Amino acid sequence: MRTIGSIIKGLGTGEYDEILDKLYGYEKNGVQKKAERINRILDKYKETFDKKDDTGICLVSSPGRTEMIGNHMDHQGGCVITGTLTLDILGAASISDTGRIRVRSGEDIFFEIENGDSEMKEEEKNTAKALVKGMVKKIKDLGFDVGGFDLMVDSLVPIGAGLSSSAAFEMLTGVVINRLFCHDRLKTEELAMAGQFAENEYFGKACGRMDQLACGLGGFEFIDFENKDNPVHEKINISFKETGLVLCIIDTGTEHSGLSDEFDLIPGEMSLAAEVFGKKRLCEVEESVFFENSGKIRQMCGDRAFLRGLHFYGERNRVRKASQALKTGDIECFTEMVKASGRSSFMYLQNADTYKDPVSEPVAVALALAEYHLKGKGACRIHGGGFAGSVLALVPEEEYEIFVRDMENALGKDSCRRMNIREKGTCCIEDT
Repeated sequence: MRTIGSIIKGLGTGEYDEILDKLYGYEKNGVQKKAERINRILDKYKETFDKKDDTGICLVSSPGRTEMIGNHMDHQGGCVITGTLTLDILGAASISDTGRIRVRSGEDIFFEIENGDSEMKEEEKNTAKALVKGMVKKIKDLGFDVGGFDLMVDSLVPIGAGLSSSAAFEMLTGVVINRLFCHDRLKTEELAMAGQFAENEYFGKACGRMDQLACGLGGFEFIDFENKDNPVHEKINISFKETGLVLCIIDTGTEHSGLSDEFDLIPGEMSLAAEVFGKKRLCEVEESVFFENSGKIRQMCGDRAFLRGLHFYGERNRVRKASQALKTGDIECFTEMVKASGRSSFMYLQNADTYKDPVSEPVAVALALAEYHLKGKGACRIHGGGFAGSVLALVPEEEYEIFVRDMENALGKDSCRRMNIREKGTCCIEDT
């Protein structure tokens, strides 16, 4: 590991410009702004944990992710296309003299974990502390001796917006532990597995492994989850700029907190439909067999379980077509698949809103407005898990400013945010 002082010096001499350009060069003045941000977090680290310039440190960037297409597929053995964003969580960490794990940030995260404590506690569910304890527990179970460490984080990934802030934090924590205690022997896939474990068992959310893998791998990735223990992934070698589209995330003014029960019902009902055939996941049931037994599924599981299963099979086919379209440069086919994905999520998966308050349906309204203003071009769909958070829109570059103007006239200033895809996943910046 490099020392705090040597990293600060390297930032000043331009030693880190190349890696910062890969991570943030898609943004205006990205390299300069991020160098200043790193300096700030290092200064805060020294102040908070009483460290000196000669302290060896692990400096990690963990990106948020966008799910281009493949809504709620990972937990049923389906496939997705993901991309990593220049919005990230930055973390600075070193081994602690106290034996405790201490995590700090400017706003949201402030806790300590006593030496060796990885016990799951009900009152800690839905907290960042639960995620860290879950990561520590799983990595210990893999045979590594994880001790105490001090971690300072600074996040640009908005919480509750569907950009996977929790998975980005899990992968950041995993890379820190891997560097400090495991000699970098754990692969991205193993850290993603630990992240899913932490989310499922400690945080209390029945997610698949897509978010963690997407954050860890970087760039455009096609990921197939049919093999539950070893998902197959393939990088799609296309720059997003080549598509002629702008990735826009539209803030609906809502967030995912308190919606775990709604999320859990989706994999729960899909798995219930699979159980009709003695299977655990829909990928184990032939599509034709599923449809031939539609009446039986409806009778045993209810109509929504059947409709959510219908979404699975259609979405799996769409993702495969979209992946091939990107590889061949057929952007029109790709956007058509994303459009169809959005319609299926709305109609069959039914995760555009909770519909508990029909007077207020902001996600559905944002989708309707985006579709209207796109006028048949590009695409839009629910982003992430759904029910709240954000909407994804793929907007032709030449029409982006007009689209933003029209959307923000209806939804409010700064509700639209341009996103950039970066090629690197969660990584140690000081490795350069």
